[in-house]
Amino acid sequence: HRVLLLEKMEKSGRKVRITGKGRCNVTNARPPEEFAGQVRTNAEFFSTAFAEFNNRATIRFFERLGVKLDVERGERVFPRSGKAWDIANALLEYCVDNGVKIVYDTRGFERKEECPRVIVATGGVSYPATGSTGDGYVFAADTGHAVEPVRPSLTPLVSSCLWIKNMNGLLLRNVRATLCIDGEAVREEFGELGFSERGIEGAVALRMSRDAVDALIDGKGVGLMVDLKPGLTEEMLRERIAREMADMGPEEFF
Repeated sequence: HRVLLLEKMEKSGRKVRITGKGRCNVTNARPPEEFAGQVRTNAEFFSTAFAEFNNRATIRFFERLGVKLDVERGERVFPRSGKAWDIANALLEYCVDNGVKIVYDTRGFERKEECPRVIVATGGVSYPATGSTGDGYVFAADTGHAVEPVRPSLTPLVSSCLWIKNMNGLLLRNVRATLCIDGEAVREEFGELGFSERGIEGAVALRMSRDAVDALIDGKGVGLMVDLKPGLTEEMLRERIAREMADMGPEEFF
């Protein structure tokens, strides 16, 4: 196929280049049949495309392009270099090698092209600096589609606890977090939880954020409980703390 890519930004793949804190979590290496269960809504719409090109195919695709990958805890797949740029550049080189014509900086002018097929891939409205400014919602509304009100998802959570600001930069690994709505536990996640000036983030918080946002919109109370050592019972944890304190000299407490 002859392909023309119209890119409104001055560079392609800007969002890919910063995703995963600059590392880019490409995919997950768990069995493909488990993926449908992780799609929150309308999984059947996603299933056809995934049957044609699943997570295993994604791994093979990037390895053929020369991007070495590593599988980390939780079966998460990252570029071995730890650089999201390698993923973005590989995609760009693949387009160039296959004759894709790319026109950059198309924002603000009119261009007319005739073609048998058009793919609109505008992204959402989550990160305007990368080009995700909600254009697709405008296009859809202008052509008569009903557009659901947008709301945050995969977003950091802001806490009312004043001590949170003192934890900026802290990253907790292998913790268990439980999301409570109106005092009732509704969801549990295991993994990384981080703190920044923006709030509570990391993979655990981002995965819970949609449920938290929906509850807040409905005026419900939202709380987050964190188990820092889910692999230990309370008794085991107390014994470990007592043992480590006993091994510390008095000067280490100050």
